[in-house]
Amino acid sequence: MKALFKFIFNVLRTLSLIIVLGVVGIVVFFSYNEDAAEDLLKALEEEDPKAMSMPREEILYETSTDDEDFHIESFEEISPNNYNAKKYEIPIKEGSVYLRPSEIMYVDIKDRTCFLKMTTGEVIKPNLSLTDLYGLLNKGESVSFFKTKSSILNCHYVQKIVREKYYHSGYKYNYYSIMNDSEKIKLSEDKIKDLKRELETLTF
Repeated sequence: MKALFKFIFNVLRTLSLIIVLGVVGIVVFFSYNEDAAEDLLKALEEEDPKAMSMPREEILYETSTDDEDFHIESFEEISPNNYNAKKYEIPIKEGSVYLRPSEIMYVDIKDRTCFLKMTTGEVIKPNLSLTDLYGLLNKGESVSFFKTKSSILNCHYVQKIVREKYYHSGYKYNYYSIMNDSEKIKLSEDKIKDLKRELETLTF
C-alpha cells in the first residue's frame, strides 16, 4: 500500500513540474514573439469576444518630470514666480479670480459643467463658455493652451499621450491625454496628432 501511495506521489510531483516548466516556456515564447501573441489574442477573441473588450493602454508620447530631462521652451516666462507675467481676470459666480497662465493646468467639462483645475489642486467654475475662456487664455504671452471639443489643456502640464485598445466588432482605440495630476482626458485621434505637434514645439 505504501508503495502505491509513493508511486502516485511521484507521478503527481512529476506532472506538477512539467506543468510549471510548460507555463514558463509559454510565457518566455510569447514575450519574444509578438506575432504569436497577437495570433493567440485573435483566437481567444473568437472564443470569447467579451473577454477582449477590456482596454489595453499603450503610451504614444511621454514627457519626463525629472529636472534634467524635462525641457520646456520659455518656461521661465510663465513661471508662477515670475511676477512680471500678467494675470487673467476670469469671471466666476462670486466675482472674479486672477490667475497666471502657469497656475492653470486644464479646463474640462463634466456633467455639462465647465471647471478649471489649478496646479494647486483647487477647482474653480468659470462663468464663461469654453470657447470664450479659450479666447481669453490665448491673449497671454508665451502660453500654449490647446483646445478640444470639451477641454482646454495647458501643454506644459501634459505628461503622457496614450491609446487604449479594445475590442468591439473589431479592434478600436480610445485616445487620452494624461495630465500632471494623473487626470485622463479623452481626445479624438485627429486632436491627438495636433497635440503631439504642439508638444514637439515645447520639448527638445
